[in-house]
Amino acid sequence: LAMPDNWDGGTVTVRFHWYANVADATKDVRWGIQGRSFGDAETFDQAWGTGQEVTDAATATANQHLLSAATPAVTLAGTPAGGEFVAFRVYRNPAHVDDDLAADARLVAVIIEYTTNAYSD
Repeated sequence: LAMPDNWDGGTVTVRFHWYANVADATKDVRWGIQGRSFGDAETFDQAWGTGQEVTDAATATANQHLLSAATPAVTLAGTPAGGEFVAFRVYRNPAHVDDDLAADARLVAVIIEYTTNAYSD
């Protein structure tokens, strides 16, 4: 993702659009994300930032669109700045105690929310 020039280089929050082919409102899924910002002439093979995760509940209806709450603030590795390329690694954490859905959770989309330092580029 190429961030806009007016991004202030700060943390981001993320929400996950997803669904599962099961009907069980008592089960949850744990989604997570990590990120890294790359400036000009930076090497790609570098560490990711610390992952942040959020738990979201399945519903009593299979194949229903679900939208998680926002993650805690995600700090990107590197030296984030407006206009830089940012890579994200999204994952499900089935080993987490909160993730007890015994079925595939299908990620549909990710919403990245960020703050700006200007009203327009």
